Amino acid sequence: MKKLSFVIVALTAMIGTQASAGLFCGHAKKSKCCQPAPCVVEAAPATCCAPVKCEPVYQEVECTVMVPTWETVTKTVHCTEYKPEEKTYTRTVHKMVPRMEKKTRECTTYTTETRTREETYTVCTPVTREVTEKYMVAVPHTKTVKGTKTVCTPVWTQKEVEYCVMVPHTETRKGTRVMCKPVTTEREVEYCIMVPHTETRTGTRVVTECVAVPKTCTVCVDEGHWEERQIAAKPCSTGCDPCDSKCGGCNSCAPVCTKVCKVWVPKIVTKEKEYTAYEQKCHTETYEYEVTVCKPEMRKKTVQECSYETYEEPCEYQVTVCKPEMHKKTVKVCHYEESQVECEYEVCEWVCEERERTCSVTDYETSEATRTVEYCVAIPHTETVEYEVCVYDCVAEDVTETCTVMVPYTVEKQVEVKVCKMVPETRTKKVCVSTCESACGHCSTCGH
Repeated sequence: MKKLSFVIVALTAMIGTQASAGLFCGHAKKSKCCQPAPCVVEAAPATCCAPVKCEPVYQEVECTVMVPTWETVTKTVHCTEYKPEEKTYTRTVHKMVPRMEKKTRECTTYTTETRTREETYTVCTPVTREVTEKYMVAVPHTKTVKGTKTVCTPVWTQKEVEYCVMVPHTETRKGTRVMCKPVTTEREVEYCIMVPHTETRTGTRVVTECVAVPKTCTVCVDEGHWEERQIAAKPCSTGCDPCDSKCGGCNSCAPVCTKVCKVWVPKIVTKEKEYTAYEQKCHTETYEYEVTVCKPEMRKKTVQECSYETYEEPCEYQVTVCKPEMHKKTVKVCHYEESQVECEYEVCEWVCEERERTCSVTDYETSEATRTVEYCVAIPHTETVEYEVCVYDCVAEDVTETCTVMVPYTVEKQVEVKVCKMVPETRTKKVCVSTCESACGHCSTCGH
């Protein structure tokens, strides 16, 4: 509360000070006498300054302005150009020189030998029997069941809706477009072209030839023959008949039937056979070949350079603007109403039934038999054989070659360059010089 009282007292003192300053306007300073605000006080109208209208008066004054101007100046420029020079350098070339070298290797040859052995093998005899088994069968049965189903019925109603249509309108507008104008100039330039030249050179190459060499080898030949042998066959089911051609005869001591078959008896014989083998032999020969070498040549030609200058020109163009419009239309709306309806439908049920069936089952009875088998065994023999191999040696050789190198050098050229300079120019402009006088006799500027 004490702070609030102090603030109210300070504000009252400030308002009283401003009122006293308005009553004694005639004793104020000259810089504040012509202000129109103190003139509202009725106590001292004679000492107040009345407001005065200020009318602007212009005077022409000359001044200097810097104007940019473009000048074409010839300037010396250092350019880098290239000239061809021939240089000789030496490089090392590695060549592959062939030579024949003899080597030895161990070869293994095999000699076949015929041997015999007895082996036991198993014979399977099929026996068929009838078996009765039970199995389950699913039998379908159909029955009718009553129930209810839900049916949806469509109902159509008409409804009025609003929709927006964008209607196109064509408007003609004015504008400017930038156009390009081509300007063609001719200039002479130098260019380097590689001219091909054909040179004949001599070189060496390795030629491989196939040479026929007669050789012999040891082969195995089977000089066997066919023999008729009696082999045990399947036992007779109805007994032995002396007149049966399949049985070799039956008695109390021979309960098994036999049959005569042809058997191949091998006889392996080793023979020497001649054949022709082809071996590769290498030799060196000299030949000539042509090489195309390109050498540079400097030529001149005139080329046309095209540059474009841009300028603006007025034009008219049409713009299609779409404006929205609201229309109304009547549409059909469909909704569905559900209803329950009684119905009958058939259901298929599966009932399992047990049935019997007869099927044939085949079993196999095994028995062992003995036979004599001949087989061949390969016996290895090691031999040392000499053969020739073509080996290449890498030989270094220095070759001198000449090549053309483009060497740069500096040339001075005169080039025209546009330079912008600031040139002084005298111009005339209008300046406001009028003054305003108040009723108190004091002067003040008009503010322009």
